[in-house]
Amino acid sequence: SLFKRLLDSELAQEVDVFGKFPSLFMGLVAPDGTWEHYGGHLRFIDSNGEIVADGLSEDHYQDFLGEAVENWSYLKFPYYKPLGYPDGIYRVGPLARLNVCDCIGTEDADRELIEFRHRAGGRVATSSFFYHYARLVEILACIEAIEQLIDDPDIMSKRVRSEAGINCLEGVGVSEAPRGTLFHHYQVDENGLIKKVNLIIATGQNNLAMNKTVTQI
Repeated sequence: SLFKRLLDSELAQEVDVFGKFPSLFMGLVAPDGTWEHYGGHLRFIDSNGEIVADGLSEDHYQDFLGEAVENWSYLKFPYYKPLGYPDGIYRVGPLARLNVCDCIGTEDADRELIEFRHRAGGRVATSSFFYHYARLVEILACIEAIEQLIDDPDIMSKRVRSEAGINCLEGVGVSEAPRGTLFHHYQVDENGLIKKVNLIIATGQNNLAMNKTVTQI
């Protein structure tokens, strides 16, 4: 409620000048479109609320994600390949997760999501200042999820760790870290020694948007 009061008063101007511009947003969603962090699939949505791509697998991330390089930065510039560079600018993280999902899946957080979108002026919030607001909604969702998980008998199970040998020489994983979508791509030899690694982290994926935000500010 404190943040909402600030949005209605002294922070109102910040929303319009702090990284407010059209872009794509990417994040994980469950098969039914629910807010997700670990399972499900990848979805891209545009600033008008239209789904650009859905049902994407991390195994094929190189088909839809490119990584540009600039001579003035050590950080790569990921982009959505079908739109090219730099038009394929997209954002990940709390703001993106709330933009791409159809619902969160917990009662209080879903109610807050409706208000979040109302305050943003539509289905998609385009101001990066709303990252702060999105984090608060996600914290509420996590508290509700914890309450549900506490009663799950698997929480006290001794079989919580999976052990495996070298059963695959290449693997790609994706998850939603606090800052946003995280890709890990590994290639190993028969002894499990790493031959090649590619990490596409949230900060890198937000690189184009962060530069645009700094310029706008």
